[in-house]
Amino acid sequence: MTHDQELALADQHIVQAEGHIVRQLQRIERMEATGQDTDLARDVLLALEHSLLVTQEHRKLLLNDPPA
Repeated sequence: MTHDQELALADQHIVQAEGHIVRQLQRIERMEATGQDTDLARDVLLALEHSLLVTQEHRKLLLNDPPA
């Protein structure tokens, strides 16, 4: 995989992670509106947010390590 492909893949993963976070927030809102327990859903949200941060850091590393 080329450097540009790796960067494009990281960008794609970031967009996907952001989408997962938005959908999880929507789930939590629906759960709260119906009085459901949101503890597990919030744990999932934290994991998704962590995954996004890791992916963003990976992208930064790719930008700081251009191909030779």
